[in-house]
Amino acid sequence: MDLWAREHYKSTIITFALTIQDILASHGEDPIVDEEVTVGLFSHTRPIAKQFLRQIKTEFERNETLKTWFPDILWANPQKEKGTKWSEDEGIVVKRQTNPKESTIEAWGLVDGQPTSKHFKLAVYDDVVTRESVTTPDMIKKTTAAWELSRNLTAIGGASRYIGTRYHYFDTYATMMERGIRARIHRATVDGTEFGVPVFLPSEVLAQKRIEMQETFSAQMLMEPKSKKDAYFKPEWFLERYVTPEQAASGMNSEGKYRILPSNLHKYGASDYATKQGRGDYTVHGVVGNDIQDDIYVLDLWREQAESNVWVEEFITLALKHKPMKWAEPKDQINNSLGPFIDRRMRERKCYVLREQFSEAGDKTQKARAIQARAAMGKVILPAYAPWLDELVAELMAFPIGANDDQVDFLSLIGRMLDAMLAPADGKKKDDRKKDGWAKAFADREGSGSNWKTG
Repeated sequence: MDLWAREHYKSTIITFALTIQDILASHGEDPIVDEEVTVGLFSHTRPIAKQFLRQIKTEFERNETLKTWFPDILWANPQKEKGTKWSEDEGIVVKRQTNPKESTIEAWGLVDGQPTSKHFKLAVYDDVVTRESVTTPDMIKKTTAAWELSRNLTAIGGASRYIGTRYHYFDTYATMMERGIRARIHRATVDGTEFGVPVFLPSEVLAQKRIEMQETFSAQMLMEPKSKKDAYFKPEWFLERYVTPEQAASGMNSEGKYRILPSNLHKYGASDYATKQGRGDYTVHGVVGNDIQDDIYVLDLWREQAESNVWVEEFITLALKHKPMKWAEPKDQINNSLGPFIDRRMRERKCYVLREQFSEAGDKTQKARAIQARAAMGKVILPAYAPWLDELVAELMAFPIGANDDQVDFLSLIGRMLDAMLAPADGKKKDDRKKDGWAKAFADREGSGSNWKTG
């Protein structure tokens, strides 16, 4: 897998030129490679893959030098050859001795209609990860699942190569590397740092990109999306996980590497509301448990793009299940308009939980400081097994530049609620220092800057 900085000609060198070389080396009267290659070009969507195919197709049509050198492989005028496939939809077929059902080169998309019953000798993956493929945790999972499915389209003994640029800390390229695909990483600077000496681009061009790209420069030019050192939430803060006693009893903690969820937890809930079904933000309801060590265990989470009548019922269901001591929610227009409906449904379903509203004013990163500080100290414990775990972690790692932050907002409300509960009632810091017996006699000198003991 070649992960290169933008505008460093990775697709030109590898997808275009090397693919042409592979075809010329494996076809004709005196091939270098014994078996004629068939190439499957895969990109995130088929239109992207067709662009790569179109470039090769045009080269085979117009490059008279290649046609002169390799007349036993390339057609003089492929459009006029009867029975020859030569299109972006069906692929292109050069002169060959064998008769496989696959064209010499075909272009396909991962997420918009992969072929069936195809087995290519060479699979070339270029731009399978794009900006659109990392907009949500769901899209990342969809892209990864599509790549997994495409692995059945490579012939036994066939080869694969990957060409791309990083977009997200948890993108599909990260999964590929975790699963053993070796990566050759070429960054835009010699030492891989933001202000290092450029490898290829002129210094002034790279400097301009640094200014214009801002948040995406690290991912696109240095191959370090959401770098650990700059991350708001760091992966190592969430390494410790828990299992329930029931999970432990069933053998899900056989090696003893997970905490056992304590039984004496104080439970708290929080919600982040959204207004539209099927678009925009998600509504998130979640419940955590707080133990005597002040560790926070994320116990349950519901996240959907749903109408208000649906998420109100889900909130009540979650509250009835866990019976939390208090529930935090945003003090906004949504709550003001739906407050009476929520109250009525809570009474009808006999759900009694104290709801506390918190202002939405201010920057999201500032409001998340309380939960960030707890996470940094290893006091936010996630489950080892939960259907919502991957999406939660992905959103935490992408914050604050990710497409969604509703789950972070839920945890932010938890942090703010716990901070408010620990704060003194008058909002002033208490002085718990023990005073000596002369304190009262010299109280009038408090704050004067002098001390009776020193004159």
